[in-house]
Amino acid sequence: SEWTNQLADLLPNGCLEKEITVRIDGSFGYLKFDVSKMNLVACFVGGVGIAGALAIASHVLKYDVGSCLVFIFWAAREINAGKLSLLQKLINRQDSRLRVHLFGKAAWFSNDLEGEPSSVCDLQTNGVKGSLERMNPNELLQQVVLPCATRSAKVGVYTCGPQELMDSVQKACENGHKSVEIYFHRESFQW
Repeated sequence: SEWTNQLADLLPNGCLEKEITVRIDGSFGYLKFDVSKMNLVACFVGGVGIAGALAIASHVLKYDVGSCLVFIFWAAREINAGKLSLLQKLINRQDSRLRVHLFGKAAWFSNDLEGEPSSVCDLQTNGVKGSLERMNPNELLQQVVLPCATRSAKVGVYTCGPQELMDSVQKACENGHKSVEIYFHRESFQW
């Protein structure tokens, strides 16, 4: 994507020939909704947008923010992206309030980092749902998230990623706002 390519252009020549480690931290600033007052938070993210979603989920689970459910819907292009250490740490807590759904190559796992994926993440053993399909925010909000909310529930929706993803999440929230109170926060990486 544009942001990732601009970041890569900052690297000295020859760095891309070997594997390097990059840590991206976020989110910074504030959300447009108070997580502690939400009954449910749904994060729709693409690529490095996962940083903000992990910060939100970590906060909710670490500080035991009531019975707030946290959904993470993450699309990524990298095989084994689902093995991200902080994501695995959250999943390993086996907290029933956390629901993780991986899309695209993020749902593929391979023991051979250079080879083809050996399997789509196992839905039964690790509590993570995976799909090789493209993420459909409207369908996920209507069929996965909103059925978990009561009519009086406050639902926080966070999105960060490609423009098209964020636009579709915003439209899904506009459609879903008819049945429950939705607080929407959009965060983008601008260069």
